[in-house]
Amino acid sequence: KWKNFILSLFSLEGREWWGAFYEGKLVAYIYAYEVENVMFISASKSHTSYLKYRPNDALIYSFLEYCKNMELKLIVWGDWSEDRPSLNEYKMLFGFKKISIPIYRKMHPMVSSFKKWLKLLRR
Repeated sequence: KWKNFILSLFSLEGREWWGAFYEGKLVAYIYAYEVENVMFISASKSHTSYLKYRPNDALIYSFLEYCKNMELKLIVWGDWSEDRPSLNEYKMLFGFKKISIPIYRKMHPMVSSFKKWLKLLRR
């Protein structure tokens, strides 16, 4: 099921799949999509055994260079991480910055109570 899902993503218009290879093996990839002149980097994954070769750096640099030739208003690289500041610092190396956007949610009262209960348990 997962393989069929991924293969279906390859056929969608406006999607970008970029890969970094080492000795013929895929060691990192980026999945991005464009909506109304905004590019969203949806996933950036890598094999930890190959991090010393910096495949993520090569991928994001190449992808951003590619995006320069497009008429984009914005490039969004996921949410800012509250619990992984090193990830935020990494994104800033490539010129990304945090933009706070207010989010409003309405949850079912049972879900809200459950979340509060979980938060108390974590303390």
